[in-house]
Parts: sequence; structure tokens; C-alpha cells
Amino acid sequence: FVMRLYARAARIDYAPGEPTYVMHADATDRVSQTPSPVRAQLEPSVRILDKPWFEGAALELRRAFVVKVVRINVFEAVSAHLKAGTWSQDEAQGTREALSRLLDSVPGARGDFSKADLHVIDLLLSETQEEGQLKAGLAARRRFANPAALLTAKPAHALGRDAPLRFMAAAAVQTARDRIAKRHGGN
Repeated sequence: FVMRLYARAARIDYAPGEPTYVMHADATDRVSQTPSPVRAQLEPSVRILDKPWFEGAALELRRAFVVKVVRINVFEAVSAHLKAGTWSQDEAQGTREALSRLLDSVPGARGDFSKADLHVIDLLLSETQEEGQLKAGLAARRRFANPAALLTAKPAHALGRDAPLRFMAAAAVQTARDRIAKRHGGN
């Protein structure tokens, strides 16, 4: 529902200074931090690819969706399994299938990923990846002072809407807006 709303909305406003997600410290464990099967986690996103409204959406929106799902859902699901020691051949296969489906669904989806992201993607698509390589690759993509984490493989994509440089600049602006709003008592 939210994706359909986003795809059709003319404008969505964000309330600076307001929490985007609140996680209280009153529980000993969190469902959102417990690794679950990658297939199950990615299934809703993969199913969206076949929805008529998604297929009819602008290429830019579909590409942004795939990039965000890979960066947020795929990479984080893999990281959670690696941290928990539950990464397995079954998880690798489920990830490979979902990742292939996502990337194949939208032309040019790989263009907005950083070189470091693409390295992790290639590892995940490989049938012979090793846990150590995955851990190192996932750590490298989060070192934002590293040019490989900021630059795309093709220079023409460096300033693309969802490319790392623009994403990081937008995140910095949003963080500044939030800090300013909090100092001034909210919106």
C-alpha cells in the first residue's frame, strides 16, 4: 500500500525534528533485529515487481525502489545473518534468487550503486562466496570516506538521484534540518 501511495503521490512531506522510528529499550530482544529467512524478508518486495501499478510506474521510481530494497533489505538481512552466525547455503541461495529478480526487473538498476555496493552484489550473486569476503565487503560499503563507497562504476551515474554522493548529501541536509528543528522545538 505504501509503495502504491508513494508511486502515485504528487508530494510527500517529512516532519523535520520528529522521530522517524522509535525503538524503546524495554524489551530484551527485538523482532526487527532477529534474523529471519532472507526469502521471507524479501518476498514482499519481490512480489511488488509483478504488480501492474509498479510495472506502469516511471522507470526512475522503479529503479529507486530496487536500489533501496537492495541497500536496506538485502544488505541488512545478510549482515544480520552473518552477525548471528546463521548464514547458510540456503540463505545464500534465497538471497541470490531475490537479488537476481530485483536487479533483472529494472534496466540500469546497477548504475546507482557504489563500487563497494557492486562488489557485495557480485559476491552475493556468486555461488562460491565466503563469509569472510561478505563481512569485509559489507564493512567496506559503510566506510563513506572510502571513494569506493561513494563513487559509481560509471562516472556518468555519480550524481544520479539514488547514487551514493547524492544520497549522502541528502542525508546530511536532512540531518541538519532535524537538528535545527529540534533546537527550535519541532516543526
